[in-house]
Amino acid sequence: MRGAMSFVHRHRRVYLKHDLRHLALLLKEGSTKTGIALPGGLIEDRLLPFLEMQSQQLPRIAACTSRTAAVRMDGTLVCVDIDSCDQRQVPTDLGPVMAVSAGLHHTATVRMDGTLVCFGSDGHGQCQVPADLGPVTAVTAGGSHTAAVKKDGTLVCFGNNKYGQCQVPEDLGPVISVAAGLRHTAAVRMDGTLVWFGDDSCGQWKVPGSVMAVAAGGDHTAAVRMDGTLVCFGSDWCGQCQVPSDLGPVMAVATGLLHTAAVKRDGTLVCFGYDEYGQCQVPADLGPVMAVAAGTWHTAAVKVDGTLVCFGDDRFAQCQALSELGPKMVSLRPSDGTSAQ
Repeated sequence: MRGAMSFVHRHRRVYLKHDLRHLALLLKEGSTKTGIALPGGLIEDRLLPFLEMQSQQLPRIAACTSRTAAVRMDGTLVCVDIDSCDQRQVPTDLGPVMAVSAGLHHTATVRMDGTLVCFGSDGHGQCQVPADLGPVTAVTAGGSHTAAVKKDGTLVCFGNNKYGQCQVPEDLGPVISVAAGLRHTAAVRMDGTLVWFGDDSCGQWKVPGSVMAVAAGGDHTAAVRMDGTLVCFGSDWCGQCQVPSDLGPVMAVATGLLHTAAVKRDGTLVCFGYDEYGQCQVPADLGPVMAVAAGTWHTAAVKVDGTLVCFGDDRFAQCQALSELGPKMVSLRPSDGTSAQ
């Protein structure tokens, strides 16, 4: 029992560090605006809800074109794809993981000791983890590139760099959030500044002001401002940037190829954009969710009891196969012992 608790505490510290970075960002913004003290309601209405969501909604589910990946309560990674990248490709020596991200044809995971392991398609070197990378605290997989955040906040990108999506600006500095799109990368600096690099053919580089989280889709970007407002920019030909006027503050956001999924403060999941396969048809009985991932044509969400629910394109059984694994399969909290955005 003592060993288990030590194991949990060790990994909770990694997330505490990230939470404190967000805390510092929020405090700085508040003091800057007032000039003297924090604005009323900052702690109760903005800081505490955000930290609560961040402590539970960790990257333990991921989705892409034909695949859904989830981390079980014991840290086991389950990667389902009956076509070309099924769970048989998960390294046999992978062991428990605390984070997972799915790219177009590859998967990136973070082991409990912070080691980054990538597998799947490697045609552009997106699975070639730098030998000197060291432990990481976050990872995101894009179309054919991978981006990881080291413990000191340094951002490292590798893989396809045709559009400059792996050319990290030399003056970037430490980051607190990162997202990899199809051909671009977006990162949030310590001061909340959103920095981007890579393809900007659809205007996915628009600057929305200070933000605390970011997600990158095919050719669009979604960011959460300091007050929880969701802003989307870039390609909008399917309505993936048309944020509902009554959405209100959000605590999490995920972007698919042509759709966007957001979690409101009360846990309500809202999806908008391309809906040809029902990826925006949130089940009426879904209830509050604690995590969400958007694949190319499907959406995956984790309910408050740990149940994984998927809807949308199921041509590769990416929405059906995982349901057979039973409820409460997904770890939600650091205290579960499988913790790692």
